[in-house]
Amino acid sequence: MTIRLVLILSLLGLASCNTQRINYNSMSDDEIKNHNLTVGQWDKVYCSMEVRLESRIPRRKCATLTELQGQQIGDLGRINTANPGSSGFGVN
Repeated sequence: MTIRLVLILSLLGLASCNTQRINYNSMSDDEIKNHNLTVGQWDKVYCSMEVRLESRIPRRKCATLTELQGQQIGDLGRINTANPGSSGFGVN
């Protein structure tokens, strides 16, 4: 039982080390370009300049294609929740 507990705790420790998210917003354009050369299509980082409502200063926002797709799916879910029964939106 003790060995099993030690094994589970060590696996959880290893898993927590590998789940740290990279802050792409703090990377330079060259760093992102080099990163994109080493990863697959869905892990490539895309950046855009966004102006938020509470500030007029544009800020760079970077995310992977997977994260961007997840955000769009979440946005569509919120739209469909606000307008239930509407089938005007879909995810390709």
